[in-house]
Amino acid sequence: MFNASCAFLPSSFGMAMMAFSMSAYLQEKWFLAILCTAISALLGWPFTAILGFPIVVEMLLIRYRHLAFKFITYSAICGAVTI
Repeated sequence: MFNASCAFLPSSFGMAMMAFSMSAYLQEKWFLAILCTAISALLGWPFTAILGFPIVVEMLLIRYRHLAFKFITYSAICGAVTI
C-alpha cells in the first residue's frame, strides 16, 4: 500500500476508494460502501469492482430479507450519480 499510495495511477485511486468502501462496509454504512465501490470502478479502475463482492454477498445472500431492496436501490442511485 505504501508504494501504491504515492503513485498517481488508476490503481492507487482504486486502492484508496476501496479502503473507504471496506471501512464503510465494516461499519454497515451500506450507501457509502456502494458509492465508494461505484466511484472506484466507474471513474478509476474497472477491475476494482470485483473487490465489492463481499458487499454483494452480505447484502444479497446473507441478509437477503433485510437488505436486498436497499442494495438494488442504492446501486441504481450510486451508478446514476457516478455516471
